[in-house]
Order: sequence, then structure tokens, then C-alpha cells
Amino acid sequence: MLLRNQITKHPQAPISVGMSCIALGILSLHFLRPGPHLSPALADGLSGLCYGIGIGCLLVSMQAHRRARPGPDGNARLTLTPAR
Repeated sequence: MLLRNQITKHPQAPISVGMSCIALGILSLHFLRPGPHLSPALADGLSGLCYGIGIGCLLVSMQAHRRARPGPDGNARLTLTPAR
């Protein structure tokens, strides 16, 4: 619940975190060269973790932006409710 409140207050934060994690994943493919101290599986796992966190943050930010976007009447559209 705390995270949801922070995302609604600062909707750009998950985008920044997500893009930073994706950039870190791209850089880790270049700088984490497998060798005697680092196995190839660990290097792939770390870059995959960065990609996963980045994609997750971007999906959360898309959902937050979709909820905060005003509807046709000018009011914020929170969720779609089924017709009664």
C-alpha cells in the first residue's frame, strides 16, 4: 500500500527506475565478462534480473498512468466497473 501511494504521488519515479535498470542490464552484458571469478550463468542471471526489474517497473508506471488519466468528463478514471 505504501508503494501505491508513492507511485500516485510521483508517477515518473517508476519510469526512471525502470529505464535505469534496463540500462544497467545492457551495461552488465558488456562489463560482466565471464572469467575465473564470475560464471556465465551468474552474469546472465544478473543481467536478466536487471531486465526483469526494469520491465516490471515500466509496467507498473503504465498502469499508474492509465489510472490517473482523466476520462471524457474530466474526472480521473480510477477503474472500470461492470454495469449493473
